[in-house]
Amino acid sequence: MRSGGQNVEPTTVAQKLPTLAGSWSLPEWAAVVLAVISVILIAGALLTTRSDPSAHTVGLYLWPAAVGALAFVGWWATASHLPLWVRHPAPGVFAFFPILAASTARACGVLLRGRTTRVLAVVAASALVVGIGTGSALHAVTSTTAERWETLAAQRAAVEPLAAWVDENDAAWLSAQPWGAAVSAIVLSGAHVGLFDAPAMDGIPRLTGAECTTEVLADSGRYRICAAE
Repeated sequence: MRSGGQNVEPTTVAQKLPTLAGSWSLPEWAAVVLAVISVILIAGALLTTRSDPSAHTVGLYLWPAAVGALAFVGWWATASHLPLWVRHPAPGVFAFFPILAASTARACGVLLRGRTTRVLAVVAASALVVGIGTGSALHAVTSTTAERWETLAAQRAAVEPLAAWVDENDAAWLSAQPWGAAVSAIVLSGAHVGLFDAPAMDGIPRLTGAECTTEVLADSGRYRICAAE
């Protein structure tokens, strides 16, 4: 695989944070509310147990998780050269958010034992259960019922005429334009993949789902191979 790297429009923090908030199968405002509730619960539990020896033990995993989560999200949000893809902060989300979720669950238990904080804990925990349950249900429904843009069987059928061209012309490389959907189609064709704007791809035919601006070498209806520019 050869690539010329990413070349995208600069992105801002104001674009990144709504993108992250909208990635939980919930409205953005709902995801933000659940995050705020979690922070309030954790802070309340820490204040309640600040004189308890267990607070030190909790801090050993809570504070590194909080710093790690903020570092990953902050790095991605402020890096203007990175696109609006949540895959970039995903390692930090997967590594640290479960620890923060466990801290929230512990905080609910701590506050439920207090007479003055019990009502707050019940209301907050109920909101979290409803919010997380709703998000999980919506995600499951969307994942199982939403119409797929393209199934693997449909893609294989669409690529078959292009694979025949690759075989007949002994084409070792095809460049993908744009990077994304064309990549898997090239892999299925039997050729190696290169990004269309990589210098090493000069003179290499392009596979695309758009219209060719040069001679059409092969066309399956969904995808086509275009002569190099």
